[in-house]
Amino acid sequence: MNKSDSRRLLSAAFVAVAGASLLSGCGSSELFNKYFDQSLKLLKSQSYDQAENNLLLAEKQAMKMDAGDQRRVDVWGKLALVQSLRKLPQDAEPYIEKARKEREANPKSDPKYLVQAVSETASVYEQQKQYRRALELRQIALAMQNGFSGKDSPETLSLAQKFAQANAMSGKLSEAEQLYSKLLVLEEKKFGKTSPQILNTLNEYSEVLTREKKTAEASKLKARAREMQLQLASGDAAKASPAGNPEPQW
Repeated sequence: MNKSDSRRLLSAAFVAVAGASLLSGCGSSELFNKYFDQSLKLLKSQSYDQAENNLLLAEKQAMKMDAGDQRRVDVWGKLALVQSLRKLPQDAEPYIEKARKEREANPKSDPKYLVQAVSETASVYEQQKQYRRALELRQIALAMQNGFSGKDSPETLSLAQKFAQANAMSGKLSEAEQLYSKLLVLEEKKFGKTSPQILNTLNEYSEVLTREKKTAEASKLKARAREMQLQLASGDAAKASPAGNPEPQW
């Protein structure tokens, strides 16, 4: 029996004992909130086993709620996150799939915790050099966030940058170039052409162009990034008005 199987057995035993001792006066919502909130505190302290136990107890209460309930999506998202933080992305995947299917009953529900889990799982796959699956998960996270908060929200733009990075890591340079081009337009419109918030995109975009042997285009972006870095160092970064470029779609 491996460590993962042993942990599951211990967690199941804990949930069975704790579930049997629940106060009869507590409703499902109250119990869910109690265990879910406690799990968030435990995750911050990296107490993953205890966090998982509390999430499993919260899951039992969530299963008594209507299909599509936000709390069902949230608890599975957090259970997936626990596995990815343990560097066990394969164990995270079933929870991700459960949460995604649950959202089909309520597609307007906030995907915050699910997106966090999907992104963290993608990061682990990238560390393990499993770039193909990481890329798929990056696209899933971006689509969910884009559908919820719009293409130019800070959360969506951040995920779009990670999706572009994932394409570059996978060797899909043409796709990465197109994504960085779209991202730069949206960030310039959102933050301004000289905002420090577009600096990472400029640097990463130039690296992709360099790998594609598009030296002249890469040099322009590098020069622009260097100028911004000098302005930042001198405390002189300008606040440009938003650009008027047409907005691309993801």
